[in-house]
Amino acid sequence: MSEDLGMALSTISRFLNGKPVDYGTFLEICDRLSLDWRVVADSSPTQDLDLTQALDLSSAPALLDPSSTPIQDWGEAIDIDLFCGREAELSLLKETILTERCRLVMLLGIGGVGKTYLATKLAQAICSEFDAVIWRSVRNAPPLEALLQDLVPFLSWQQDMTPTVDRLLHWLRTHRCLLILDNMETILSNDQSGQYRAGYENYGNLLRQIGQTQHSSCLLITGREKPTDIGILESNRLVTRSIVLRGSSAAATAMIKAKKLIGSSESIRQLSQYYDNNPLVLRLVSTSIQSLFEGDIERFLEEEVFVFNSLRRLLDQQFERLSSLEQTILYWLAINREWTTVAELQDDIWPSVSRSDIFEALESLSWRSLIETRSGQCTQQPVIMEYVTERLIQTVYENLETLGMHEGSDENTPLSLNVSAMKNSLLLCTHALSKTTTKDYVRASQQRMNLTPLADKIRSTLIQQQFISSAIQTVLSNLKQILSGYGAGNILNLARSLSIDLSNYDFSKLAIWQADLVDTMLNGVNFTAANFRHCQFNGTFGGVTTVALSPDNTLMALADHLGNIHLWQLEDNQYLRTFRGHTDWVYSVAFSPDGQYLVSGSGDSHLKLWAISNSVCIKTFKGHSQLAMSAVFSPDGQQIASGSSDQTIKLWDLQSGQCQRTLVGHTGALRNVVFSEDGRTLASGSIDQTIRFWDRQSGHCFKTIESPNHGIWEIDFSPNGQLLVSGGNDQTVRIWNVQTGACIRTLTGHQNSVWTVAFDPSGNRIVSGSYDGVIKIWNVHSGECEKSLLGHTSWMWSVVFSKDGKTLYSSNQDRTVRIWNAQTGYCLRTLSGYTNTIWSLAFSANEKTLASGSHDKNIRLWNLVGTDLAEGSVAEQKCSQTIPQNSPVLDLSFFPNSEFLASAGGIAAAELNVWDLNSQRLLRKLEGHSSVVRAVAIHPDGDRIASAGADRVIKLWSLKNGLCLKTLAGHKDLIWTLRFSHDGTMLASAGLEGAVKLWDFEGGTCLKTLEGHKDQTVAIAFSKDDRLLGSVSVDTTIKLWNLQTDQCDRTLTGHTAPVVAIAFSPTQPVVASGSFDGSIKIWDMDSGQCIRTLQEHSQTVSTLDFSPNGKILASGGEDSVIRLWDTQSWQCGQTIPLPGPYEGMNISGATGLSEAQKLALKTLGAAIN
Repeated sequence: MSEDLGMALSTISRFLNGKPVDYGTFLEICDRLSLDWRVVADSSPTQDLDLTQALDLSSAPALLDPSSTPIQDWGEAIDIDLFCGREAELSLLKETILTERCRLVMLLGIGGVGKTYLATKLAQAICSEFDAVIWRSVRNAPPLEALLQDLVPFLSWQQDMTPTVDRLLHWLRTHRCLLILDNMETILSNDQSGQYRAGYENYGNLLRQIGQTQHSSCLLITGREKPTDIGILESNRLVTRSIVLRGSSAAATAMIKAKKLIGSSESIRQLSQYYDNNPLVLRLVSTSIQSLFEGDIERFLEEEVFVFNSLRRLLDQQFERLSSLEQTILYWLAINREWTTVAELQDDIWPSVSRSDIFEALESLSWRSLIETRSGQCTQQPVIMEYVTERLIQTVYENLETLGMHEGSDENTPLSLNVSAMKNSLLLCTHALSKTTTKDYVRASQQRMNLTPLADKIRSTLIQQQFISSAIQTVLSNLKQILSGYGAGNILNLARSLSIDLSNYDFSKLAIWQADLVDTMLNGVNFTAANFRHCQFNGTFGGVTTVALSPDNTLMALADHLGNIHLWQLEDNQYLRTFRGHTDWVYSVAFSPDGQYLVSGSGDSHLKLWAISNSVCIKTFKGHSQLAMSAVFSPDGQQIASGSSDQTIKLWDLQSGQCQRTLVGHTGALRNVVFSEDGRTLASGSIDQTIRFWDRQSGHCFKTIESPNHGIWEIDFSPNGQLLVSGGNDQTVRIWNVQTGACIRTLTGHQNSVWTVAFDPSGNRIVSGSYDGVIKIWNVHSGECEKSLLGHTSWMWSVVFSKDGKTLYSSNQDRTVRIWNAQTGYCLRTLSGYTNTIWSLAFSANEKTLASGSHDKNIRLWNLVGTDLAEGSVAEQKCSQTIPQNSPVLDLSFFPNSEFLASAGGIAAAELNVWDLNSQRLLRKLEGHSSVVRAVAIHPDGDRIASAGADRVIKLWSLKNGLCLKTLAGHKDLIWTLRFSHDGTMLASAGLEGAVKLWDFEGGTCLKTLEGHKDQTVAIAFSKDDRLLGSVSVDTTIKLWNLQTDQCDRTLTGHTAPVVAIAFSPTQPVVASGSFDGSIKIWDMDSGQCIRTLQEHSQTVSTLDFSPNGKILASGGEDSVIRLWDTQSWQCGQTIPLPGPYEGMNISGATGLSEAQKLALKTLGAAIN
């Protein structure tokens, strides 16, 4: 059955055992087995419709419920090298969890008493009793959503990506799961016992829900302090229990003997008893006994030096006895927060020290039991890391006070002390609170554990923002006496945490080390003669459409929607150079087999061959009539194959640049072509729902695989050439047998179209990326999803494995490339670009306001009062109001009263809001879409709102009560656009599938489907009299549809790239269109002739809108500029640029920046005099 359906055994098993499966999979299995899906769906768990008995499975292999073989993720669980005693505690915990089936158990005890050891031993002993076991440490204080993003996919066998408590509870009910959360005290407040840190209160809801909701799973938490919620929940001891762990005499004795102390059984008992049998305390005390009393316990007891009667006091005493270098190393280990090598420490420490000195200090720290070591790396126990971190934050805060951070400080008043002489004693200058060179997940921890607490401490002292800003200026001024170190970099990172406007700050001549300046507005900041080291900036790339690695894995090429290709060095993630020449999106880039060349395919229909050494374009291949979506070298490097949306494949000779053969057969746009490993076969995938195999020599198509409802976005051969994987618009990944053409597996789990797929070098794993922004790693043999990688905030473009399969590179429309550990799923590094696309423009009905929505997550309102372009009256345009959103603003629509504005957007989740512009508040937050909302429209009655997006449905809402009135289904793929007719009788929508749909929105049915475009339809608009509907498409055409005949009256051609914006004039018989080619065309509606081309935008024109009186046409797009056009002369009367991140930033004489970095910063607005 599994092979027949092309699904994993575990998927069939889940269905047969009544477990949840994907909706599409559920229907497909029911259909294939001739089952009425309604009967299956309606059967309750108590009725247990026995499918395994209803079907003849005698010849099928044994199908196992995945929960019968436990899945386990031990995360940060420690290796137990010494475990003694605790038999009573283990027995009690086993009874509590297995026999009494408590849902929530807390293991409570002071630091170092052995909670983590005991929890690990327990989990190992009882893991076989659970379907799923997952261990997570909370010592880095992850926000609850981040934790749920980890837990929910794992406990759902990677089926569910929704990071909510409700979904977690669903899976805790579905399977018997054991969750262990270690070091819960990290999320508790230092000031109020049992209360949560600010921003972590939702953990209380998690504990309450798990304790109060019926399920068969167990959450075991460890901590030094009991959350108030646990105390309340313990009133019902049947389901919630806390167990206090005290010192163990057996464990204490074993620890003393392991430290090789000398003494009788009685002296060992006395020593253990005095320190409450705490293993960690005894380890620390043992070093003092060794150094002061030569390991003799009795001599130590005779001296009665029991002054270290608390762990805190003991650590204080130990710390004070350390050398300066030993203290420095402890601080750096607390900052790095994970296993650290000597080489890393040597690079961190400033002023620099020798490697031999570091080894000597590490040996001393290890002997004192203040660090843990393994395989040449070291770290700290959680309790010690917490102690050192608190000490670091307090000391840095005192440093800031010393440097003038207090209320009333004035940067013009010099300090009376010699700051330069203090530089080596100021932790602010000798240690980085956050590092750009570390892994992304570690840097996130550094932000939470170092910068955020320090920022909170500053805010509690200097309450008003102007005092904080003034104090930061004072500290910065006094740091001018110290020209090296981490001080200025720490100030920049701290200023981000404090949300300080850094415009016009003076960092000249300072050392800027380890500063994260990505997405930081540095307008007018003076970095003259500054020394940059390990700093991160935004790159100049836009949405990253593809990423490729050189054959030797030393270089990475990424291409973007701005038409550029950027080259990066992988060893240090350094930007090298940019290849410019395409005039449209670059959809494909590939290295030649010898690594000397790049080939690229673009929306301008051309292929280009580039020399990697100097970024020179050697050849341009012309021949396709539409988008060149795919370009790849043959394995021998002699040919290039390209696939296009013109439905053809072309084979090009590399040397001559001539097209040797055109392969015809597909009936839809080609998305991908790929050579087999031996180079004899070329495979192609198309949205016509077929995969074709071509003989490279003859050009003959010798095999066609039809894949109903699976329009192909990308394909890839397995390394041995026996399998081929495809990703499609039906949300599935399919694995095909190349020899037979049979689909041997269908992998389900994505929530939207799968746009990219790839095999790993071993052929054992597949990676896929979807419009839902999720990356999934699949096991080829079992069909199971092993990992779901979350982090991208828009749709996926490409994924590729490194040569050794250990690292994964992904590109996304969110303007980032992310580098992942393919084994753990952790994000190691993010490369961020910058373009502030203006996605939407909308005039208010009263013509006083123009609203813009842009990629920087801001709605801006522009006051148009006094603007008359025809009369030459142009008021200076300043943004009168900025409304921040949580995601890029993709569409805007004013209500007829001009007082309310609707906005659409979203990242991983939907965002649909209605704003009251008079009160500047959020009027309604409309929730119901399951993915990004791409379009919003307001009915002329001013109450009804229509929205649509990536979840393929249209929703109708009432402004009065915020409720969803109706959901319209019928689109098969993402919806880009929708509009109401001016008379309010029609609603039109269009999207990725290309057709335009007209709806009876009152009845909820689709009235007509207008077909004609050859590719996706991106925008639509009604003419003022509602006689015509205009649509624009990636196929470069504009169509004018007669709504009385439902026929296309005219097809307007002239743009040389996809057309993505359209607007009808309310007063003239003209329609305007905007395109990827950077032009705006004005068309006569009657003749269909282009009467004017406006070409002042430098990049894609993504949005157009006429003012209600028809006098102004507003345009915006990729170049971050709003242009206002006089519709009489068609001249641009006003230009309104949005500010870039580094506008006016002075880097004259700065060192530490490569020429490529300087050029990139200049592109983003920086100045070099």
